[in-house]
This record gives sequence, structure tokens and C-alpha cells, in this order.
Amino acid sequence: MKALQNMMLALGTFFMALNGLGGIISGVWLAILGKWSAIIIGLVAVFSSHYLISLALLPTLALGASVVPLAKKGARWGIVMMGFLSNAYIALVMAAWSLLVLMIFASQADSRASLIALLIWSYGVAMGPWQFLHSKDEQSGTGEGSALLTFFAQLAFVVMVLVGVFFSASVITMGFVFLGVMTIAVLLQTVGTYVELDPIMGESEISTEKDPEWLERLRDTDNEQTFG
Repeated sequence: MKALQNMMLALGTFFMALNGLGGIISGVWLAILGKWSAIIIGLVAVFSSHYLISLALLPTLALGASVVPLAKKGARWGIVMMGFLSNAYIALVMAAWSLLVLMIFASQADSRASLIALLIWSYGVAMGPWQFLHSKDEQSGTGEGSALLTFFAQLAFVVMVLVGVFFSASVITMGFVFLGVMTIAVLLQTVGTYVELDPIMGESEISTEKDPEWLERLRDTDNEQTFG
């Protein structure tokens, strides 16, 4: 876990630079190249796509709602499975959105210079809504789980682009590359859910009517493992 934290810290600096400077530099670059349609599409997507993604994530609310009934039955593995399915679904939505954005902007490239600019621009457009949703989770105090998924999504996008550029990979292959990286995040989240449930489920015999804080802590644990 310490190694993971060190990796996230090191790569986090790179992603911060890519998020902050990448969008500005690629935007100016695209303007110089006359790629105004890419700029407009990107800006519209950045400021509106989180609404579309929030709708796509609605099924995770149904999965989350099943946690309390399972907890009352003491079904720890049922809760862990619901968390796994929720995070796996989010990973699929992340992959679909990222691949769609990459295809839209990469298709507008007509030179090596424009391709590089469009790839950098597409990163900001693809990751923008997830970073926004994560920031909302942080404000509500439940951003731990979404931080991990957002970090691995950024890593997955960069790896996917590198595989596509250097190995001329197909769209399907790049999609599997993205999902391969996200699988690590989903498994880590699943393990994290189990570990955090251990002390809480040990109190599962306590009546939720007598100790409502038990149920509240369980809900907090579930919320921390994914986008709220």
C-alpha cells in the first residue's frame, strides 16, 4: 500500500501539470493550427459532460441502496460484491467515455503536430468530468474512493494513448488496455471495502435502532469507495 501511495504521489505531480498546463498549451496550439471545431467541442464537453456521466452512473445508486439490507443480514461478502459491481460499472463508463473522446478528437488530426495537440486536448476533455465529480465528493467528505478511480483513469488514458501511438493499436485493443489498468483500481477498491468493513461488521449484531451510528458508519464506508 505504501508503494501505491508513493506511485500516486509521483504520478500525481505529472497529472497535475498535464491537467493545468496541458489544456492551456494544447488549446493555444489548436487555435494556431485553426482547429476551432475541436476547441469548441472540447469546451462544451468539459462544462456539460458531467451531467451526462452522472446520469450514466445512476445504476450505482441502486447497487448502493442494497448495502443496508445486506448489512442487516450480516452478508459481508454481499456488500463487497455490490461494491465490486459498482466500481466495475464505473470503470466501464470511464473506458467508454475516454475512448469516445479520444476517437472524436484523434479523427480530426491531419498532421503530426495536430495529432499531438489533439491527444493532449482529449485528455483534459476525457478526465475533466471525473475530476469535477471527485471534487464534489471531496467537498462532501467522501472522496477517498473516487480519488483512486480518478487517478487510475488518468493513468489508463495516458497508457492507452501511448499504446495507440507507438503500436498502432486498434480501438478495441486500446479499450482493453484502459480496462486492464482500471481492473487494478477495481480490485484495490474491493480489497479496501473488505478491510474497512471488518471492524464495522463485527458490530453487526448491534441493533441499528439502538445504535444508529453503526448504520451511518456503514453508509459512509460504502460512499467512500466510489463516486457519491
